[in-house]
Amino acid sequence: MHLMSKARIIGFAIIVSLAVQSVRAEDWKPEWTGPHPGWLTYKTNSLTFFYAPDSVLAKDGAIQMFAGKRVDAYNDIVKSLKVTDKRTVKFFVYDNNEVAQQLIHQKAGFAQSTVAIIHTRVNQTVGHELTHVLSRAINGRPPPNRVLDEGLGVWMDHNPVDHLAEGRRLLEANELPTASKMIEMLSTGDESCYPAAGAYVGYLLTKYGGDKFKQIWGAGKSSYGEQFKKAYGKSQSDMDTEWRTFLKSYASTTAVKASDPAATCDLLDPAQLQYQKLTVNRVSSGESLTNGTYRYQANDKFSKMVLYLQPMDLSKAVELRFELQCDASCGAVDTILRDHDNLVSDVIKVEKHITENKDGYQVVRIPMNAFKTRDWDMKSVKILFIGGQKPKGAGGPSFNIRAIEAGFPK
Repeated sequence: MHLMSKARIIGFAIIVSLAVQSVRAEDWKPEWTGPHPGWLTYKTNSLTFFYAPDSVLAKDGAIQMFAGKRVDAYNDIVKSLKVTDKRTVKFFVYDNNEVAQQLIHQKAGFAQSTVAIIHTRVNQTVGHELTHVLSRAINGRPPPNRVLDEGLGVWMDHNPVDHLAEGRRLLEANELPTASKMIEMLSTGDESCYPAAGAYVGYLLTKYGGDKFKQIWGAGKSSYGEQFKKAYGKSQSDMDTEWRTFLKSYASTTAVKASDPAATCDLLDPAQLQYQKLTVNRVSSGESLTNGTYRYQANDKFSKMVLYLQPMDLSKAVELRFELQCDASCGAVDTILRDHDNLVSDVIKVEKHITENKDGYQVVRIPMNAFKTRDWDMKSVKILFIGGQKPKGAGGPSFNIRAIEAGFPK
């Protein structure tokens, strides 16, 4: 799918907010480029995967599904970027960061682009680190700043996320940094602007195309401003103003993506999972019914119901599951899951995540790797917001939610 292509997002979205600590280690060099001792190997034409024999990927069909998603992403990224990379990309896949810490002494979730190696977790995004590796074929060099690098990784992470809508949300919350500010933030290791960078790069690509983007990608650090103006015919400051004007009127029902959201879901067989209930201690802007069901009634004052959870460690969870019953369309419902400490939000279309109907409820199963995050070390999740996107005086649809659970590998 080309960079200029667009996909429609139809309402129902989920926003997950959590503490994020991304690890980028371009300069970190392992002493080996093969598997850890005793690890299994799975090969495709362009990708090789290494994983532990007791990994969840060793279960029937799991590695084939995991690899298939990455092969699709690989093909889409090289087509979108119009690049050729003859190297075999090696994935070292860890079930969680605890395993990674034991073996490589740091968290997984980074790419070594120069040697085409990716250290990833099972539930990490499909395309982000792969984009870092393949984008090195653009003009044969890395970009002049991390806004372009990380922004492209976010934009092409192959999650069913409307990154432009996320940019608009940040703008409305007065939390959207300028492009120059993002360059400064990322140069000091502050990666909280990843969502904004994704929205910025996404705008450049959808508005002006890939050729101009490649021109600024190949610029040197000292000549970046000059090359930017040469490519786009305007300064970075003027582009920033134009970007913000666009986001103000951007319709959240339209998203620009580099992949089909339906192809991004890595769900394990429920028989391979052990589900744990998320216990609700208190409800605000809603009501608690019987048998663990919670009710939100549309109104003009509140747009979301707040469920205060018993703190729970979701760092090893691979799936979020709940059941939803709407009075009318669920098209405007969204949720936010957070841990009190940080609010780095992702917008995810979940229509494709409805797996079945059960007693009048829709069963929603969302794989953790569908979320655009840098780290899934969610040690203390405490709050779940769920409600309607509030359009001009309306409070969204009324609904019931029940059976809120997290799935863990057995």
